Amino acid sequence: MKRVFTFFLTVSLGLLPLAGISAQENVQALVEQGIELSNNGKFDEAITAFNRAMKSQPDNPALYVYRARAKYAKNLNNEAIADLNQALKVDPDFAQAYNTRAQVYFSLEDFHQALEDLQKAKKLGFKVDADYMKLVEKRVRERHK
Repeated sequence: MKRVFTFFLTVSLGLLPLAGISAQENVQALVEQGIELSNNGKFDEAITAFNRAMKSQPDNPALYVYRARAKYAKNLNNEAIADLNQALKVDPDFAQAYNTRAQVYFSLEDFHQALEDLQKAKKLGFKVDADYMKLVEKRVRERHK
C-alpha cells in the first residue's frame, strides 16, 4: 500500500525563536524547502533539509516532527517514532508530536498506543479529527474481543 502524506506549507508547528534574524530566516527557509521537497515526494532530500535546520535548532520539537513525517512517508516507522519521541523529550506537551506519533502507531496496527497518543494530543488542545478518533477506538475494541 502506497502511503500518501501531505505536508502543509505553513510553519504552524511553531518554530522556536532564535537569537538572530538571519539564523531564523535560514531555519524557516530550510523548513519550507523540506516541506516542498516532501510534497514532491523527495523524502530523502527533505530529511536532509530538516537535518540542516536541526543543526541550528536542535531543541526545536517541530523540526523533529517534520523529519518524522518525511520518514513516515518513506515507511521508516521506527525512525519516525524515534524522532517523535525526541520531540516529546524536548517538549512533553507538544500536541502535534502526539498526533503524528498516533498516525505512525496506527499504521503499525498498535491501536492502543495510537489511541493513547490521540487522547493526549486532544487533552493538550490539538483538534483531533473526530472520525479518526472513532476509527482508532473501534480498532482497539476489535482487538480486545
